[in-house]
Amino acid sequence: MVFSFSYGEWVEICRNVPSMPVCNLFLHQQLAILPPAQFPSALALPDRSAQPQIFDIAIGAAGVGVRSVCAIPRMQAAGGGYPGSAGNAANIVACGLAVILGVVLAIQAGRRQAAVARSETRILFGIFALQSLFQLLSTGSFIRQNTAAIVWVTAIQLALVLLLFWTIAWCTFLCIQLIEDGTLASFIPYVTISVVLFIGFFWICLDTGFSVSGYFDTTPDSLKNNWIFTILIVLCGAFVVFSIVVSIWVSGMYLRERRPLLLYGVSLFFFALSQGALWALSQVVCIRTDSKIDGSWISTVCVMISMIFLYLGWKSVTEDYWDEVNTERMSEYGGDRYSSVGNPLLQGGNSGSLRSNRGMQDGTYPGSYVQQTTPLQSNYPYSER
Repeated sequence: MVFSFSYGEWVEICRNVPSMPVCNLFLHQQLAILPPAQFPSALALPDRSAQPQIFDIAIGAAGVGVRSVCAIPRMQAAGGGYPGSAGNAANIVACGLAVILGVVLAIQAGRRQAAVARSETRILFGIFALQSLFQLLSTGSFIRQNTAAIVWVTAIQLALVLLLFWTIAWCTFLCIQLIEDGTLASFIPYVTISVVLFIGFFWICLDTGFSVSGYFDTTPDSLKNNWIFTILIVLCGAFVVFSIVVSIWVSGMYLRERRPLLLYGVSLFFFALSQGALWALSQVVCIRTDSKIDGSWISTVCVMISMIFLYLGWKSVTEDYWDEVNTERMSEYGGDRYSSVGNPLLQGGNSGSLRSNRGMQDGTYPGSYVQQTTPLQSNYPYSER
């Protein structure tokens, strides 16, 4: 499916791309600012003032989108939904699995004690799990359209999408190790920018859906919102490009490792595939399945695979446990034990992986280093026995 649209324009997207969550905001906005008499021509909905009961039935069964060519109707089990509809069941299942995957990856990341950006990467996968949960709610076709709940849920989900891409960019930046990960030097700027981005975009989405200030009001023929378009597509895309460039530099030019580049490349491929499934296949799948499923579940599955390979790529360029680092350091007794303290990218040598500098600022390693030196001290000829 190919359609044209201008910068900031959402009319064609909300009409031709099923399960696009931002369209929940525009539909609620239009129902709030348009006279009911214009509903039939502008929104393909009954006149609420002339046919209130028919309007309630229509809006109760409406899926995601504005004048959609094909949309999955709201599930019947939610109350007032379309008879026989199970909602966007395929994507509900996919999002549920994505929540579980995010939690599992966050736990696995937390176990890598010596890994660079361990804490920040746990946050990344936690945000992914939370975003998937709200995606389930905003695109599952079981929350009634034209309600405050659908606007709030959609605004939170879109703000979490922005936060997810920003966190990916920040975790990638930490691999350069210009600042120490897992410390206030990392968390203060990260949290500060995260709060600004989340609250700012969250407010823009709420203002769009509820028409609070009127600044983001649109017309049915031109659902134009440059702010949401710029943030969701341009800014998030910029975060992706930044992450790609830095990952190539760290893995390819510094570590000179092909495996992480391959893993990151696969992750990028499945992310691109997810966007293709969402934008190009959704309507085709929706029409051919008679509005039972669309391409959103394919997109969600591809994103899950992308996150798995993102984790594997990060894992391949970072140390696992401190014992691994200490064993490497003790392999040459009498050598420079502390040459890795500081920024590994600015030091000589190349170990093929990165490790966090947390806990090494005093010139010592954690307990396992002392335990490894004990046998050497006990075998010294003049030691007391």
